[in-house]
Amino acid sequence: MDLTDTQMLLLVLAVLQGLTEFLPISSSGHLGLLKAYLGGGDSFDDFPSMGAIIILLHLGTLLSVLLFYKKPIILLLKGIAGFGEKECVIKQRQYFVCLLIGTLPAVIIGSFLHSLVGVENDFFESSSLIAFCLILTSIILFSVKGKQEGSSELSLQKSLLIGFAQACAILPGISRSGATIVAAQHLGIPVRKAEEFSFLLAIPVIGGGAILGLSSAEFGGLGLSNIFLALFVSAVVGFLALLVLHKVLKKRKLHWFSSYCFGLAMLVVLLR
Repeated sequence: MDLTDTQMLLLVLAVLQGLTEFLPISSSGHLGLLKAYLGGGDSFDDFPSMGAIIILLHLGTLLSVLLFYKKPIILLLKGIAGFGEKECVIKQRQYFVCLLIGTLPAVIIGSFLHSLVGVENDFFESSSLIAFCLILTSIILFSVKGKQEGSSELSLQKSLLIGFAQACAILPGISRSGATIVAAQHLGIPVRKAEEFSFLLAIPVIGGGAILGLSSAEFGGLGLSNIFLALFVSAVVGFLALLVLHKVLKKRKLHWFSSYCFGLAMLVVLLR
């Protein structure tokens, strides 16, 4: 069965989004490079329903996070609502406050940059900037090689610092998951807790971005089959990417992705 141009684009973007949103290799960096080197450019943004496609892909990856971390999410919601033992309710409500604090830097800095008059999109889509940020991501990931397991608990101060690490991922090429997990590890948070906190932090970021884009998105030109394709493929690939990263973190091998980021950055430099 032949695929239309829209379906081909959906498949490429859905796989790219699902993999790079959660693996510590930067989804924004890969999207920027796709636009720069695969005939994208301005025509990429002008593709029919492109805004709607991006929103659908983010909703698909949001679904994968909700499914993968359903147990801690349900436990958190129960705690917020006051269900369960008093000690558990208090702990979950404290955890919720930490998530709120951790979300603030990205919200504030992102809103500020979005409101700035004269900010050039070309700067944020520059291949040179992406290459530089990929090198930074490579260094960040490599910094935890051989690091001993921490035993510290989350606090408001640590949550805020992790939140600032997340805000750095506004720059294309800086991995959100990599920056937050590594920051948490350097603050002494155990790997398992660092992983969970990082991806629970991703929920308002991914969901908020999708909601903000709904007002200008046009879904009418896509059709139900393409909408389902975008959601399904990005959700499935995203879930598999989370599974891979979970196993990599369990083995304490996050630095494996460092070589990929550095190699991609060098390739970008060579192709300039």
